[in-house]
Amino acid sequence: MDVGFREIAGVRTRVLSVHGTGTPILLLHGFSDHAAGWRALLQELEARGHAALALDLPGFGRADRMRPGPVLPQLADFVEEAVRRVAAEQGPPLVVGNSLGGAAVWAAAQRSRLPLAGIVAIAPAGFGFTRRVRLGRRILTRTPAGTPVPLLPMPVLRFLLVRGYAHGAGPGRRLDPAVARAWIGQFSRRGDLRDAAGLVARVLREIDGVGELPVPAYPVRMVWGTRDRLVRPDRPVPGTESIRVAGWGHCPQLEHPEALADLVLEFGSRLPAAQPRPA
Repeated sequence: MDVGFREIAGVRTRVLSVHGTGTPILLLHGFSDHAAGWRALLQELEARGHAALALDLPGFGRADRMRPGPVLPQLADFVEEAVRRVAAEQGPPLVVGNSLGGAAVWAAAQRSRLPLAGIVAIAPAGFGFTRRVRLGRRILTRTPAGTPVPLLPMPVLRFLLVRGYAHGAGPGRRLDPAVARAWIGQFSRRGDLRDAAGLVARVLREIDGVGELPVPAYPVRMVWGTRDRLVRPDRPVPGTESIRVAGWGHCPQLEHPEALADLVLEFGSRLPAAQPRPA
């Protein structure tokens, strides 16, 4: 697996990539996650001889911070340029976006005729939340910016965060310790936690607008897990292929990379040439 850095839409970001053939697969993570969360799926795709790459979205992992102002337009700019770069170098990609990554490609696909083969949106944000998240959202969006992080020792906070990451992902396999270490490495200081809380509040103020956008004019498969603790679709989305997978949580790339690879590659095998379908 290759690891490097590139500048995309003015954002310096980390790129994890594996080599192979077929339609390139571009992987976009969710909120507070990063490209390394896709390692198991990248390894699975590489073992099957398939080309794929994962990026840190702006504001996450080792990518540059987001600029002030609305979040979703920044993510859409980034994803649009990433798609065009991959298409120019390897051919039109199949974009797989989890949670906020699914919302980001949904927004980017509104903008113009992208050289995009299709979209797999895994538990995309913007189409409904579980009850516990709706409650937490009301509390968070009413919390003033700059509210102090709880005065627990940082090792305790970091332990609780990893537990929350694994819990939010789903009830599947035990979280890979290497993935957990890489993820928690984003939060070495209390200031990192304050920044993350402020960013999630910004995202939550915008995210419902994603579900109000037209369905992208490309083949779209939406994937939902029956044991997802974070999002739950509150309505059907006409014009998409929707799949509900028993036992999957919010981040199947962490829980079930082999089965997710099957699902993504099967969808990719049925894609026509990378042209938007009529709106």
